Amino acid sequence: MSLYVDYYVYTGGAHGMTARQPYTFDLATGNVLTLKEAAEGNANYVPIINAEIAKQIKVRKLELLTPFKTIEADRPFYLNHNGLVIYFEQYEYTPYAAGMPEFVIPLKAFR
Repeated sequence: MSLYVDYYVYTGGAHGMTARQPYTFDLATGNVLTLKEAAEGNANYVPIINAEIAKQIKVRKLELLTPFKTIEADRPFYLNHNGLVIYFEQYEYTPYAAGMPEFVIPLKAFR
């Protein structure tokens, strides 16, 4: 089971900010899954995810504030019906107007 909660706060200025907190559970154990576990335990999950994000940035022609290099090994994520979802927080790599860009990595990429 995978879900996320968005927290919005407005403290003045041009606009508020949203922070996302994802949760992905193994329903058999009740444990929260790590990114590596969700990537089917593939030891190369970080390079696989990085390559897919870089490809999607190029295809979608996303305007970046700073060049994308890599995700952290424990990067927050969630799952949807299309695969594993990595997202960037507001201003992390893109302007505020881009929202929180999401990158879906099909689970078959880890096999």
